[in-house]
Amino acid sequence: MTSSSCLCSPTKASLYGAVLFTLQEAQWLPVSKSTLILVFTLFMATSKVVMTARHSHGSPFTLVESWVSHLLFGSPLGGSEEDHPHPPAAAPPSPPKTKEELSEGVRKRKAKKAE
Repeated sequence: MTSSSCLCSPTKASLYGAVLFTLQEAQWLPVSKSTLILVFTLFMATSKVVMTARHSHGSPFTLVESWVSHLLFGSPLGGSEEDHPHPPAAAPPSPPKTKEELSEGVRKRKAKKAE
């Protein structure tokens, strides 16, 4: 699996899982470990299926990250345009080559092979 096909990085998912399980072990999350495992697994699997079906390349944690960022740092909810850079525009296609240019290229290659 390539990194471009990943729904979110495994590191990020592991980090959020570690935080949740640490909170559960410290008795700050009033749920059993088996329930937390089930909920976290269902969340990750459902997110993967939905985002794959929508051909989305974002992270399932975007909403949570936006809320936490707003809570801790006072950043605006939802983010701004600067937070989401747009990919650069594709280079304009080169004009099609004429038959003379194509045949000249073929002649050059044949001459190189002959050398």
